[in-house]
Amino acid sequence: MRSAKSRIVVLSLVTLIATLVPATGALAETDPVYKFDGSGWGHGVGMSQYGARAMAKSGMSAEQILTTYYSGVTLKSVDQVLGESHWLNSDPTPLWIGITQNQTSLKFHVTGGFAGLCKANDGEGECPTQTANANEQWEFRALGGGICQFFLNEVAIGNPGTCRGEITWTNQPNTRVHLDGHGEYGRGTLKMRPSGSGFHVVLQIGIDEYIYGLGEMPSGWHSEALKAQAIAGRTYGIRQALKYGSETSFSSTRKGQCWCHLYDTTADQSYVGWLKENEPADIPWKVAVDATSGLIITHPQAPDSTVIIAYYSSSSGGHTDSNVDGFGHSTLLPYLLGTPDPWSVSPEAQNPLASWSKSVTASAIAAAVGLDTVTGVAITARHVSGSVDQVAISGTLAGVDKTITRTGRSFKRAIGLRSAYYSVTVPAGSVVPTATAGLCETPPPPDAGFSDVSPNSVHKGDIDCVSALDVIPAFSQTSFGPLEEIPRSEMAGFLIRAAQWMGVDVPVPLDQGFNDIGGLSQTDQDVINQLAILGITIGTGPSTYSPDRMIDRWQMAIFLVRLHVLVGFDPPSASNVFTDMGSHPQETVIAVHQIFALGVTKGCEVNPARYCPDRQVTREQMASFLARLIRLNT
Repeated sequence: MRSAKSRIVVLSLVTLIATLVPATGALAETDPVYKFDGSGWGHGVGMSQYGARAMAKSGMSAEQILTTYYSGVTLKSVDQVLGESHWLNSDPTPLWIGITQNQTSLKFHVTGGFAGLCKANDGEGECPTQTANANEQWEFRALGGGICQFFLNEVAIGNPGTCRGEITWTNQPNTRVHLDGHGEYGRGTLKMRPSGSGFHVVLQIGIDEYIYGLGEMPSGWHSEALKAQAIAGRTYGIRQALKYGSETSFSSTRKGQCWCHLYDTTADQSYVGWLKENEPADIPWKVAVDATSGLIITHPQAPDSTVIIAYYSSSSGGHTDSNVDGFGHSTLLPYLLGTPDPWSVSPEAQNPLASWSKSVTASAIAAAVGLDTVTGVAITARHVSGSVDQVAISGTLAGVDKTITRTGRSFKRAIGLRSAYYSVTVPAGSVVPTATAGLCETPPPPDAGFSDVSPNSVHKGDIDCVSALDVIPAFSQTSFGPLEEIPRSEMAGFLIRAAQWMGVDVPVPLDQGFNDIGGLSQTDQDVINQLAILGITIGTGPSTYSPDRMIDRWQMAIFLVRLHVLVGFDPPSASNVFTDMGSHPQETVIAVHQIFALGVTKGCEVNPARYCPDRQVTREQMASFLARLIRLNT
């Protein structure tokens, strides 16, 4: 499982980075190699799974394991915490698990029985309207315009309907549904829900039925470690359900992202479905789930009905991090303080990544951090745990010597290290970095030399930065157009390029059903569709994006918060400061004050404090918005 959301993948522009062996001869002279030695795997916050294994083998109980890694917590039953009438208790299948998103075709077959098929608005009457028999090859296919159809062996079956469908196999314990390329499912109901021109695939399932399918820990580990994992996994799942509410109350943003409480990947927790139950060796895991049924981890200061965010990872490097150090959160959670974790690296853990090494060339590091060349790397600060807090990298950018800094976790992601517990051995002749300027920090990249940007402008450094990063391209070599307003078509490109610099894996630009972007360039269409797939925008209507409409400051606040969350952070708590937000919906008011709390905006006027939400965003304002967000998230 990754961080507030940590499921962040290395920037797409550096996907060519590979693990290399130290170079020799002429190659070594032209592309020096940096060797990184480290320990652990994952974010290192909360429970260490290998640590839990070692503790269990040493005779400790699941409760002792959990209270070691989560400070000041108590185990309680879901009924005790939420009450029997709460929707999570009264609904037998309350959880919605995102299996795959933004699909136009889903191929599947059934084994061991049959499944009922149904789609909405097809005029065929009460569900199910078709039956998928064992071993038949079926497909749910988007036909365009929000219309979907079931196919059997490439032949359309029944009437077309909307892309709101389901596959059911109730009361058939030996029946499995296989989704080609995704997995095998023996529990719950598979749902298809509309998204742009396609659909999401979601599994509706009960709480413990979901835990049965978690692929987070080998079933052969000690029973107390398995119990600790089951309780942590159940706690994390319930907390995410509380965060997003029942399916009927999902926001339009969440529906656009996945129509789910949790993804089935390590973006939340790895859910592998029937794969976790189909072998005799998996019986101990099911026994552990049953033995802890209903148990969750609570803390009196946890806001979601006292249910904690039960982060966990494979292993730390000998001491877990607090959520502030491990994730960069602004607020310390009292149950995630960081704790000594000798268990993770002890012989009892049998941890294959108690130590690891990786060699990376200077050119690969340069590509990862946005420099033209790299001449030195140094770790300049560590957290209390020993994990890396800050890394300085020296090199050149546009022919000018430059030293920048990255957080330890950002640098880890950029070059693909296992954890933030690492050291570096530099090649002979390396420069020792001394400056501490980070991406989009002072001093900025070289002066872009725009004649229409005043050297005294408060936006000057940010404009130079986003121009150097090509987040906001200039109009020409001498003109940036700082006062020009920004259409939504251009904004999409700015946000996608900023997202790449912040480590977001930008998806393949599948058509999202906007019927008003066909006149744009393919590049502009792609970034708009990518923005929608990422859940940053849902458009201005069911099938419209309004690419020529200028972007307002209130809209920009919402987009910036969504991007910040997408990078892997929970949105900050914020108090109302601005006096001119009264006419706007609550989501907008919250987003505006969240970007103020993050330091991304200072508002438009000070006395009284105003944000000017209905003004349109200018290019110089956009430069500062994005430079500040990049600075915060790198």
